[in-house]
Amino acid sequence: MTSRTARRLVRSVAATAPGRVARRTANRVRAAFRRAAHRVVRPATGDLDPVLGALAQEALATAGPGTLTAIGLRLRSRDVAEVLAEVGRVHRKPRWRAGAAIVTAGLGGAADRARALGQFRELCAEHGPGVLDDRQQLVLAQLLFESGADMELTELLPRLSRIAPIDAALLRTDLLNPARQGDLADPEVWADHFGEPWETAGLLRPRVQPDSNGHLFDSLHVDPAGTDSGRSAPEGPLVSVVVPVFRPDAGLLTAVRSLAAQTWSHLEILLVDDASGPEYESLLLEAAELDPRVRLLRREANGGSYLCRNLALAQARGEFLSFHDADDWAHPQRIEHQLTELMANPGQTANHSLAMRAHDDLTRQWLGYPAIRTNASSLLLRTELLRELGGFDEVRKSGDSELVSRIEALTGERIRVVPEVLAVTRLRMSSLSRGDFSMGWARAARIAYQGGYRHWHRSLVGIGTAGGAEVTCPVYTDAAGVTHRRFAAPRSYAPTPPPPGRFEYLLVADLCTEQAARSLVPLSRALVDSGHSVALLHQEDPFELRRRRVHNHPGIQSLVNTGSVVQVHPEEHTAADVVAVLSPRSLLLDRDRPVALEAGVLWAAEPVPCGTEASARIRRNLGAWCEAPVVIGRSGVADGSGLLHRLLDEMGT
Repeated sequence: MTSRTARRLVRSVAATAPGRVARRTANRVRAAFRRAAHRVVRPATGDLDPVLGALAQEALATAGPGTLTAIGLRLRSRDVAEVLAEVGRVHRKPRWRAGAAIVTAGLGGAADRARALGQFRELCAEHGPGVLDDRQQLVLAQLLFESGADMELTELLPRLSRIAPIDAALLRTDLLNPARQGDLADPEVWADHFGEPWETAGLLRPRVQPDSNGHLFDSLHVDPAGTDSGRSAPEGPLVSVVVPVFRPDAGLLTAVRSLAAQTWSHLEILLVDDASGPEYESLLLEAAELDPRVRLLRREANGGSYLCRNLALAQARGEFLSFHDADDWAHPQRIEHQLTELMANPGQTANHSLAMRAHDDLTRQWLGYPAIRTNASSLLLRTELLRELGGFDEVRKSGDSELVSRIEALTGERIRVVPEVLAVTRLRMSSLSRGDFSMGWARAARIAYQGGYRHWHRSLVGIGTAGGAEVTCPVYTDAAGVTHRRFAAPRSYAPTPPPPGRFEYLLVADLCTEQAARSLVPLSRALVDSGHSVALLHQEDPFELRRRRVHNHPGIQSLVNTGSVVQVHPEEHTAADVVAVLSPRSLLLDRDRPVALEAGVLWAAEPVPCGTEASARIRRNLGAWCEAPVVIGRSGVADGSGLLHRLLDEMGT
């Protein structure tokens, strides 16, 4: 069957069969065609070794370049980039080659990005930029911008028609930025373009002083006449704006000035110092003296921004509560527009607004990301509601995401996003959140924390917010005065992180699969019941060919949430007597690996058939985890007592 015949058959089925039947039948035809095509191309995997050839064949048959690209980004795998590039070369598939360029760019190094740019240039020379999808076109444009190829980007942008118009406009403005143009810059022209998106949206236009000392970001302001004319009457409801602070720089003054300039003037600004230290005292006092509505609160010990927010929640006087990061700039109409929207819709519990990302020089490119996104720190809600919910989770990261998910589970309603850019958030890779994300990738602890709270939130669906903090707060104290968590959080997220974890057994598997749950759950329970300490480490099996991230299997997550076992993560310092890899396919590819692991012995189950290459790859990749003996298969003894093998034998695993 040719591809043209298959497409005709799909269209014919879709035209004659009703609704769902049409889609189901058409999908079967497509799958049959992919299987037929797979049989034709099976031997043609180019110069790939047997392991990568098997992955290529499976992806050709059942997935496609989009899925493989997503896996390559999640794993930061050069092997996946090689598979995409070789399949694209052998089978003349430009979409696969574009996927290889995306994965290569996502590896993170300057040389990798230069190589990715070269791959994109070759593709465009052979097929034109129209062969790229919207994300690929954006990444190409950002790589050109990052490399300083301004003329090439200027000429190419009109042909990158899949880039969103706002992102294309921001790229054009960034090309005019004085920090890039030097003596050739026209600062007034650039500043005029910079403010256009707000004026077009009917908002007050931000101004910039290109000749100011310090960062361009910190010169952001709005004409005082505009903010004064729009100030609200003082009898409106009081809004408390919470700004957690830890070891600030001059960006704190920018943040406080922007809040003091709000058109909704009936507010208090709560600066909460998270034990920054005496060397920051003068800057904190300077910020507090910028406006009489500023109050400076202090924590005695450092615990993270969400403990700061909870301290402010206890002392806030406002009917409404919102938040702001200590180095960001708030548009003067942010509080007014969000509050007006919330008060006009009594059924809404909270809202967010949009933000524009920007570096210190006010360029707005972050590889693989659009410049405009939902501003998590802009959450605005009634103070009493947050008190009823027990406040934020007591963690160092992701507490705002957990709270939003909790509110949505309890109320059954999505929190609305006011569709206006009402902040400029500072892009610094050293921040807590920026270093945890890159294009298509996130730290394992972030994903695990999200999986933990969503597992708990499923039990809250629809019960409403009236149950009180004893039901809806992630942390609670029992009758004996002992504090408990309702779901597990990564050890590194604790306000006072514990010492590195040490366990007798560290079980490694793809924790998302039914197959892993069938072996891991009984094995973990048997080891724990025998008095042993057990930890789990997730390592995705790329041969599962999942396009999207998924969370732990519910049975495994229940073990983690109840504290029966501890889930550890590649970025954490962990020690174990025995590291046992139960999903050996997880080790077949080059990928992100644990960075601080100590082990007595590293054991992996018998590899899947791929000849000696599979065993060699597993031994090499596992051996790179740490300096410890590597044992493959049942012929080796994983632990001195033989307990692990005996339990696996009893379960037929």
